[in-house]
Parts: sequence; C-alpha cells; structure tokens
Amino acid sequence: MYLSSTISTILKFEPSIPEVKRILEWLHVEGGIILLNSSRNVAYDSGSKFPAIEDKVPINDLITASSTCPSQATFYTIKGTIVRVDTTKPYWYKACILCKKKIHVNREFTSCNYCNIPNPSVIFRFCVKVDVQDFSNQASFVLFNKEAEYLLDCTSLDFQDLNLLESESNDLDIKLMRCMMKEYWFQIRLTPENHRFITMQGFTVSNIKECNLTESDMKLHQKQRKRKNLDDEGTSNCNVPLILSSDNNVIESSSKEHEY
Repeated sequence: MYLSSTISTILKFEPSIPEVKRILEWLHVEGGIILLNSSRNVAYDSGSKFPAIEDKVPINDLITASSTCPSQATFYTIKGTIVRVDTTKPYWYKACILCKKKIHVNREFTSCNYCNIPNPSVIFRFCVKVDVQDFSNQASFVLFNKEAEYLLDCTSLDFQDLNLLESESNDLDIKLMRCMMKEYWFQIRLTPENHRFITMQGFTVSNIKECNLTESDMKLHQKQRKRKNLDDEGTSNCNVPLILSSDNNVIESSSKEHEY
C-alpha cells in the first residue's frame, strides 16, 4: 500500500472587495466544486461567434409562439432593427454576487431569494430594454449583462461603484444611441420560467450579433417593408395580431404606433 499526500492552502477572501468580485465572475460552482470559466468570452469581443440556429423566424412568428407557455426551453433567432432604447429606467440593477439574480432591498437590509441568504454581497449588472422591428412586426427585447455589454462595448465590472455608474450614465446613453437603427441578429430564449415576464418586460435576449448588411440585403429589406405596408392597408383592425407595448406594460394592437 502506498500513501501519498498533497500540500494545499486554503485562502479566504472578503467578497465585498472589488478585485475579489472580479475573481468570482470568472468562477462557477458545479456539485459543490468551484470551476474556472475557461470558456468565458467577453460579450463585446468582436471575435465572439453567434451560434448557428436553424429556427430563424420573423418577430410576428415569435409573438405567435409566445402566446402559449413552452414545455421546455426553445430558441428563436430574429433579424431586426433597434428602433428605440428605454431611457426611463437605469441600465443596471443590484445583483447577488453568487447567483447574479436581482436582490431585494428592505430599508438598510438586502436579501437574495434564490440563495436564501441575508445581506449578500452585491454587484451591479446591466439590464437594457430596446424595441426591435423587422418587416413583420415590432416587440420589446431585454438584454441582460453579457448581451448588454455587447451593445455598450464595456463590461459591468468597470462600473462596480454606484457613484461611478450615475456619473457615467450620460456616456452609456451615448453608447446606446449609437445602436439606434442598426440591424442585429437576436437569439431569443423562451422557457416556462421566463414566459410570464414577457408581457411585463419583453423577450429575453440570450445572444446578439450586429448584422453586416450588403446592398442586396438592404434592397430586400426595403421590399419586405413595402409589402408589409401594402398588407396592412388591406387588413382590418380586428384581425391585427397582438404585439408587446413597452410603454404600458400590456399587450396592444399592432395597428397602434408603439413607443418605448
């Protein structure tokens, strides 16, 4: 019988230290084992690849599919143009440093319902809401941290101080305004868990990539819009499909003009 020993050292870190927060962003836990996110790619990296998804549909089909709750996670790929950015709310939220979910604040105390721990360490994560339009319809899309970083061309790790976030809010506005009227590929993930939030906040984006339009693409895009306008002229208001309205957080008729 052979005996062997391995020397190890246990290090304990204070999770509220900014540098430690960065380290925790690189790690994840599986079965009680802490692993390094070696495949983690920064979302705004131009080299990141958009996954090939066969089910590429127009927004109108996405809305139709979302009318019933899916039995399992389903992915849809949408090619659409950002026509409005919601500037009425902050572009970030306070999240638990462990599960990255939004924390609840009650006066001076915070809690995380997912981790079930009181006063968890807090990090700031992005949450950006936009209106997206294609030749068929328009809907509200929500981009959380990784996908929002792609639009903002920066990471939430750069803004782990509330005062810094507030002072840089104008700069974030400018970054988002540059995305207006640009066309992107959006991957939408519909799940039983997020289905109930669609009418309140919009479709959750799980991946995003800017489109590189060719001249033929632009001509086709214009033809599709003209065809839709002609179809709308001959369509009764009572038969118009429903789309999401981000202003009133309710579902409205697509015959109305939508603002975000």
